[in-house]
Amino acid sequence: MTVQINYFDTFVWQYKFVKVASAASSGDFSVSDTVTITEGTKGMVTMTVNEDSEAESAETVVITLGSPTNAVTGSVTERTITIVEENVAPMIHLSVAQGGTSGRIVAADGGPVTVTANYSDLNPGDTHTLEWDSALSGLDYVTIDGATVTVDPSTLGDTLMTASATVTDDGNPILSASDSVVVKILATAPALGADDSDGDGISDADEGYGDSDNDGIPDYLDNIDESNLAPVGDSGDVVQTSAGTTVVLGDTAFSSGNNEVGIDESDVGSADADWDYLGGLVDFKVSGAQAGATYNVVIPLSGTVPAGAVLRKFMGDNIGWQDFVENATNAIHSAMATSGTCPEPGSAAYAPGLPTADVMVPEQTICLELLIEDGGPNDMDGVANGTVVDPSGIATLYFGPPSSNSTISIDATELKAGGNETATVTVTAVDPDGRALEGMTVSASASLSDATVGDFTESAGGVYTATLTPGKTGGELTVTATISDGSDSISITSAVVTIKKSGGGCTVGGSGSSDSSMIILLLAGMLYLLRRKLLKIQ
Repeated sequence: MTVQINYFDTFVWQYKFVKVASAASSGDFSVSDTVTITEGTKGMVTMTVNEDSEAESAETVVITLGSPTNAVTGSVTERTITIVEENVAPMIHLSVAQGGTSGRIVAADGGPVTVTANYSDLNPGDTHTLEWDSALSGLDYVTIDGATVTVDPSTLGDTLMTASATVTDDGNPILSASDSVVVKILATAPALGADDSDGDGISDADEGYGDSDNDGIPDYLDNIDESNLAPVGDSGDVVQTSAGTTVVLGDTAFSSGNNEVGIDESDVGSADADWDYLGGLVDFKVSGAQAGATYNVVIPLSGTVPAGAVLRKFMGDNIGWQDFVENATNAIHSAMATSGTCPEPGSAAYAPGLPTADVMVPEQTICLELLIEDGGPNDMDGVANGTVVDPSGIATLYFGPPSSNSTISIDATELKAGGNETATVTVTAVDPDGRALEGMTVSASASLSDATVGDFTESAGGVYTATLTPGKTGGELTVTATISDGSDSISITSAVVTIKKSGGGCTVGGSGSSDSSMIILLLAGMLYLLRRKLLKIQ
C-alpha cells in the first residue's frame, strides 16, 4: 500500500496506523503500524498474508490512517483489503514500447513497436492461456509471438491501431480478464530541441515524445507527475482522483491529440441529437482500486450549470448516450472551488446533486465530484476489472425554434353566444424535428370581436391550454395562437367553431318574430276558417 503526501520539505513525515480486522483473525495477516517518509512524497506499507490450512470465506482487513506527525490527514484515510481463498480472475495490462521508450505514442520511422501482455494471478497454482484479438493475426505488418506483438509501422503513417488480448486461467471456476490499448502512430518523429514546452525545467529533446507514465500525453508536453491528476484543458484545471489511483486520457481524448481529457461531442463520433454540451465533455480512465470498487473523481467545470441540466454519458455504440445513473454506489456531488482549487475527492465540502443557482458564485469555478462504480451502470466498459471508463458532460436539452408543425385544437364545434358555454383551446408546441417545446410564451385571439381567449397554462410535453369564451355575436369563429421562444415565433389557426346567436327562440325571417307569435297566428287562422264554416252552415 502507498501512503502519499502532497509535498515534501525538511520535516520527517511519520504516520501511525490503526488496524481494523473484520472477519479476519489476527493470525491471518501481519502489517507494520508505522510508515516514515524521509524523502520524496511516497511511503510504502507492506501487509503479509499468512498461509493456513483452514478453509475460510472472504475476509477483510481495513487499514486506517491515524494521526500523522508534521502533517494532517486528507480525505482518503483508509484502505480495505480482501483476503480470499477461492479462485480470483487474473490481471492483465498491455504495455507499448519503441526503441526502448515506453508509451502509446510511436513514430512510423522509429523502428519496430512492441505490445507486451503483462499478466499475473493471485492464485499461484493457476496456469494461463493468452489470446490476442484475431484481427491482429490478419495484418501483414504484425507478428505475434506468445505474450508479445511486434508491429512494423513503417508503412502506416499517421494512424491509430488497437491491440486487445484476453488471459484465461484454469481455476474453478475458470476466469478471464481482458485489456486493450490504442497506439498512436505518427508519420515521423517530432523534431525536439532545447525548448521546454511544458515548463518543467527539462528540455523537449531530453524528455522526448514518448509517454513514460502512460497517461496518453507525450513527455515533453506533460508537466504533471502525480498519477491521480490529468489536465482538463489549457486553463491549468485538472481532473483529480483519490490518492493511490491513476487517471489517464480516455481513448477518444487520446485519439483526438489534444493532450487533455477535455473533448467535444464531435470527437465521440456519435452525436447526442437532443442535447447540447456547452461546456464540452471529459474522457478519462481511472484505475488502481479493487475490481468493483467505486472511484471518486473531481472535475472542474468551465462555466455555470444551467437550470434543467443533467449529466450525460456515452456508453459505447451499442447503448449510446444516457443520463448518469444514481444509486447507492454511483452519485453526483458538487461544490464551489476555494481560491480556484476544488476540494479533494471525498471531501465533506461536496453536497449531493448538481449545483443550483442559489449556491453558484459568478466567476467562481464549479467542482463536480462523481462516484463511479467499476463495472456499474456508468462504466462504459461494463466490466468490474479495476478500470472505469468515462466519457461524460453536463448537457441541456436542445430545442429548435417553434415550427408550423405545432397544433391547435378546440374541444367543441358549436357554442351558444352570450351564454355560459366555454371551450378549451389546446396548443401543442414543437420544433422542426418534433421535439416538444417547454417554456414557450403562448397567446391567442378569436376572429369574432367580442369572443375572448384567456391566459395559457403550460402542462408537460409542450402542451398549453386556455379557455375560449364566446361573446354575443354569432357566426363562424377561429382562434389564432402565437408561439414564441423569445427570438422566433409562429402563428397557427384552429378549425372553425360555430357560435349560435342566442334569443327568445327560433327566429323567422328578419322580422324578429318568435315561436309564440307564429302559434298565435296559426290559432287565429284556424279560428277564422272555423267561423266561415259555421256561417255557411247557418
